[in-house]
Amino acid sequence: MKEAIVLSDGVIENNAFLVNFLDGREGAFVVCADGAVRHLASTGRVPAAIVGDMDSADPEEIARFRARGSEIHVYPKDKDKTDTQLAVELAIDRGYRTVSLLGALGGRIDHALANISLLFLGKKRDARIRIVEPSCELYLLSGSEVLEGEPGQTVSLLPIAEAARGITLTGFRYPLSDGTLEMGNPFTISNRLAEARGTVTVREGTVLVVRYFIKAT
Repeated sequence: MKEAIVLSDGVIENNAFLVNFLDGREGAFVVCADGAVRHLASTGRVPAAIVGDMDSADPEEIARFRARGSEIHVYPKDKDKTDTQLAVELAIDRGYRTVSLLGALGGRIDHALANISLLFLGKKRDARIRIVEPSCELYLLSGSEVLEGEPGQTVSLLPIAEAARGITLTGFRYPLSDGTLEMGNPFTISNRLAEARGTVTVREGTVLVVRYFIKAT
């Protein structure tokens, strides 16, 4: 499956995480949103494209990447879309239907929330977007999905934008049958896998899944 990796200009504290993530996805289409080029500066990697108004990117880094073959897409500073949205749209426009978004959290809370809202862009454009951090991943879920992992891994579900109904959880420490999630009552926080496979079913609506990779202590 063709995969794209979009680097946002948020926080990536663990450089080894970024290098390992890129190494595990050789051939992925890598796009940097403006100042996110700084994340690649010490990795030796060259992005396929750099997108944004270039108000936070180092001009010398942009010039070096341009010389090494990166596409540079410059937009005006006065625009209606964030640099990260433009980067994600470029990946989807190029035909990528699996998009991993890194560096999307940390820093300013408004930017973090805006990046989480981009998960709905994937839903509208028939693409699966997930935000990936060293400790967890975030994505939207409608319908049913089997989560494979280890007992003890934390999985939280959050209603987002509207109430979600018919929530059923099996293989979890706290099972649920035909529940309803709505804003203001986030009772499905900090559940845990009780088995190696847990099933989440959403009959109506959409939930935000936050899945942690490390088992809770």
